[in-house]
Amino acid sequence: KLEMVGRINYKLNGADISVLVADVNWNQRSVHSLEFLSNSTRMNYGYDRVSVLGVSGNFALDDYIFRYEAALNEGRIFKNDSEITPWTSHSQLLSAVGFEYSGISDVVFSGEIGNSNIFDYNSALSSDRQETGYLVQIRWSALNDQLNISAAFNKLIGDDSTISSLAVDYDLFDNVQVEGRFIDYASSSEVDVFYPYKDHDVIKASIKYMF
Repeated sequence: KLEMVGRINYKLNGADISVLVADVNWNQRSVHSLEFLSNSTRMNYGYDRVSVLGVSGNFALDDYIFRYEAALNEGRIFKNDSEITPWTSHSQLLSAVGFEYSGISDVVFSGEIGNSNIFDYNSALSSDRQETGYLVQIRWSALNDQLNISAAFNKLIGDDSTISSLAVDYDLFDNVQVEGRFIDYASSSEVDVFYPYKDHDVIKASIKYMF
């Protein structure tokens, strides 16, 4: 029940690097065992214990900031195609690289690509050996930062779901802020994470008064 996390952060000239070591309870329930009864099957769920070794950091170059991260997860439990088999344990390497560009006045453009790789892969797994996702985002500030507009498109790792979003924040007065949000969920398969939300796009507006 005890979780342990250790991190070392080191600052360089124009760069940061961080190394993390952890042994934690993974916040995902998985099938640990099955009991075949006379007329049914009982699935016994539990939480996974995962050891993590990770590294992350960033460095600046002219108008760019580059970011990177990678983590080796030992003990991740993955679902099989068959519903009547316990999930199996595998090592997983997660990695991502990204950048942020601010060379255009009042505009920040950023992008990120991530990858998941499962070691000792078994074709019975419902996940692919390698899966990739990405995120692109643009932010624009105007009127001395009174108006902020951001748009993003996110393709999830290991899933055909995508999320498109648009956000607008405007300081109408010193103590009055108007906000607007639009979020579009897209999915093509019933096994996708956001398939239940594919017809539940969001349009939201709000006014904040601060006193």
